[in-house]
Formats: sequence, structure tokens, C-alpha cells
Amino acid sequence: MAKTHKQMMDELKENDSQMYEEIQNEIEQEQKKIKTNKKHGLKLIPVKDADGFYTKKFEDEITEEYEIISEQEYRQTVRHGGTRRNSGRRKIFEKPRRVTYEFEEETLIKLKDYAKKQKKSQNELVNEAVKKLING
Repeated sequence: MAKTHKQMMDELKENDSQMYEEIQNEIEQEQKKIKTNKKHGLKLIPVKDADGFYTKKFEDEITEEYEIISEQEYRQTVRHGGTRRNSGRRKIFEKPRRVTYEFEEETLIKLKDYAKKQKKSQNELVNEAVKKLING
């Protein structure tokens, strides 16, 4: 199973404490920079660099090598983790669901005969009938 970020950082702390300290210092510096820039009212702007990588930079950090892109384009291309697979509410109509209904025997016989004549499954015919009823 893959290691989590915390597990890898703990392992690094044990094996190479100097590298661990350098990483922690870089993180602290980056956090301070973000806080000070936010205090001065600078916004993070989505950009694309010359190599095609997407990121966000503060207004004063944007140079000619960066192309400013829309927030929507940034969200479509960059995914920051997000939710776990299959977590949360079930998707509605993700795939056909099996539903049971009761029919009168006469109606069921007519449905079977009609399905044979049309060379379709009973399922297809019921779906078509329901769609016609709903859409008018």
C-alpha cells in the first residue's frame, strides 16, 4: 500500500534530519510569504508557464514566461486531491438501476407479445413508454 505524506515525512525525519529541517524551513517561508502577500491585498492568479505547467502566482511574481489563464481553465486542468473515490452521496442515474414494479397479468402478456413483434426487449419497451409519458 502507498505511504501517506505524513508517513514519508516521519521516515525522512528519522533517516535524514537535515533534509527534513530544510523542507520544514521552506514550508514556513512559503506560508509567511503567502500571509504577507494576502495582507497587502495581492491575489493569487492562475497561470501557465512555458513548459505547460499550471499553477497560481501572486501578481508581483508574474513575468513574461507565464501566461495568465482563466480560473475556469485552471480548475478543469488542475486537481488538488479532492474526495475519495465512491465517497459521499451516490450519483443519481450513474448507471441503470434495477427497479421492480407489479403489473396485471393481462398487461404483462400484452407487453411480452408486443416485445416479440417489435424484436425488442421488455426493458427497452418499458423505458420508451416511461419516456413518452414523462416528455409528453
